[in-house]
Amino acid sequence: MPKKILLSLSFLLVSTLAFGDNDDFTKISSEADLVDSALYLVTFKDSQGYWNMNYQTYPNSDVDSILMFEGKKAYPTLADLKEHTILFRILKRQGHWLLLNTENDKFVGEVDATVIKQQLYFYFFLHSNQPDSKFYLTIEKNGKNDEIMIGGKCMRYHDTANSFRLVSKSNTTLALVELYRIKNGTPASTLTLNEKEGLGDVKYSGNVKLNRTFENGYYNTLVLPFAVDNPQTVFGSQTSTFEISASTDTTITFRKMSASETLKANTPYLINGTFTTPPYIINKVEIDHQKSDSIVKIDMGPVALHGVFRKQFVGGTQAFILYQKAFYCCTNLTTMTVNPFKWYLTVSNGSKNQIKALIIDGDVLNIDNIKDSKPTDSTSIYNLQGMKLSDGKEPLPSGIYIKNHKKIIIR
Repeated sequence: MPKKILLSLSFLLVSTLAFGDNDDFTKISSEADLVDSALYLVTFKDSQGYWNMNYQTYPNSDVDSILMFEGKKAYPTLADLKEHTILFRILKRQGHWLLLNTENDKFVGEVDATVIKQQLYFYFFLHSNQPDSKFYLTIEKNGKNDEIMIGGKCMRYHDTANSFRLVSKSNTTLALVELYRIKNGTPASTLTLNEKEGLGDVKYSGNVKLNRTFENGYYNTLVLPFAVDNPQTVFGSQTSTFEISASTDTTITFRKMSASETLKANTPYLINGTFTTPPYIINKVEIDHQKSDSIVKIDMGPVALHGVFRKQFVGGTQAFILYQKAFYCCTNLTTMTVNPFKWYLTVSNGSKNQIKALIIDGDVLNIDNIKDSKPTDSTSIYNLQGMKLSDGKEPLPSGIYIKNHKKIIIR
């Protein structure tokens, strides 16, 4: 029997009265009702109407990321409320739902002892651009009620203090809150970018879904046609980014960036660490790209970094590509390509035999020439230094090799 038939008559009457002017709102009762990136509002309803939400920093707090949500005024309909309350987006990231405050563009989480020791703050809300498990939003059954959970706590309303709180499931003194999706608050538009497809003429504002592979534990090249705030939030909390800071006749130096620094558009970076699973979602992106600008060149003295937005053939050239722990020259890799959202480097003729290494926050990556080695048959396998390793019959360990004049990767 459908659940609606099981509801009491009194509830049906209240629903009819409450929603007469609110056809643009859907009450959320389970995670199955959530729509990624749509707009939502949270409210508490009593005899006065629907209470709005305003936020402010908790007084006397030394942690400015701890905020209070207060109810200032009740409105007769949800349509009226929508114009006078905080709106949220609920986003699904790495399999978890997150609540994004659209007024400060930060995620909403719970305060616990890892944030501050004083328990009086544990009722309030943490705001951050780097969400972890304290920020996961779930909707769970608690007896007959549908509880909106942030981290491990329930969101409730303190009708005496006129404020929203986070409390344990066992709390029975505070009132339930309600979550509504705004039907005409359409999900933010999303543009999918793929490392196997080139970027054409694009003028776009909205969210981006980036399909790009990275190798955990190694340095990876990265260039994007838009800025990224707080890149650890996008690519993983255990990742680090590096930007070129200097170059000499013998070395190229990269510095480690802080977690709060922004990745600039059309700028080559290195990134390493442990990556979350793609696709990577970047919100509120601005892209203004012309297909003719498929390569972005950054000159640093004798070195030039070439950011790629369309597949670039570099086989047989003096381009250097990054693979794991070294840059390799492509002179003898006749079919080598660089995929979009990566970069390669070139060295001026006067310095190409002098540049020896990249220094990345003290870590050293060698720059090696791939020696001229031409296999005499199509089955022999050579290493990147031109040494014959196999006739193609013996198994080889994982790595990058040359076979029939082409680079192959054995995993």
